[in-house]
Amino acid sequence: MKSWTRRALEAAAGALPLGAWFAGLGLPVCSPFYHVVSDEPLPHIRHLYAYRGVAGFERDLDHFGRRFEFVGLEQVRALLLEGRRLPRRAMLLTFDDGLREMFEVVRPILLRRGIPAVFFVNGAFVDNRDLFFRNKASLLVEELESRPGPRWAEALAQVWDAGQGPMPDARGWLLSRWYVQRHELDALAAAVGYDFGEFLRERRPYMETGELRTLQAEGFALGSHSIDHPRLGELALDEQVRQALEPVRALAAQGLRLESFAFPFNDQDVGAAFFERMDAAGICPTFGTDGFWRDQAPRNLHRFWMENSGLEAPAILARYLLWASRRQSRGKNLLSRA
Repeated sequence: MKSWTRRALEAAAGALPLGAWFAGLGLPVCSPFYHVVSDEPLPHIRHLYAYRGVAGFERDLDHFGRRFEFVGLEQVRALLLEGRRLPRRAMLLTFDDGLREMFEVVRPILLRRGIPAVFFVNGAFVDNRDLFFRNKASLLVEELESRPGPRWAEALAQVWDAGQGPMPDARGWLLSRWYVQRHELDALAAAVGYDFGEFLRERRPYMETGELRTLQAEGFALGSHSIDHPRLGELALDEQVRQALEPVRALAAQGLRLESFAFPFNDQDVGAAFFERMDAAGICPTFGTDGFWRDQAPRNLHRFWMENSGLEAPAILARYLLWASRRQSRGKNLLSRA
């Protein structure tokens, strides 16, 4: 299935009634997610994934609007908590990581079109107090490629464990760092003289509390995306719950309401106990990133990623629908929770 060519996906997108096909899966809501929309080069993003420009995002909305009915988070919550109905082809737009472009670029487009959405934010990044470790990696790759030199090999030698084998390529090493290795990015930055704090102060890449208040006042919903973006399946249960709920509590003290949670990266290896804790805390729904799966956790809904493929919206939608339809035909479209 992963060998589909661009031409095959585009042909499927042109030939199939995608909205009706989604409705045939019997899922409550279709939910694409984005991280950023911009026509500008973003050094903290550009080495991680290819993002939509404004014209591409507008085309996505045109396509979705012809095939789906946009709904807001409260409508989805009413379905899950009270059994109220949604339109048969309901779509909820979602955006992760709380980047500044959500307020400056995406918000005006959605307001003009009258489209609701949910913006998921990381508690540690609001007000530009800290920087996501993947954004740090991209910034260091940008620095490496714009100002190469022997300092990089020298710096990498300081943080590389020789017991792991030959010293790797710097770019590959930077982009392979994971949450538990995030301190290594700070160490390398210090060794090459790169100041993440200066980037935060000058670029201010994330939204601030006042902007979140404006979004909420304008009718947009806010949700938690964890404290600092780990993959929750790698954490113990109590830490999973802390990551999900601490932003809810911290931002509530600022007058902001966060009633849902979107998993950073994915929800793999997260067990039923986590979802029980979310239900008890009033967090509904939670959102995974696995496309069009059903889930044994009934209030965990799955979304599909709109970036990095280079495909237009119809082909992206067709790809996820083809995967889901094949799984469903085999009776294997249900994610289990231990």
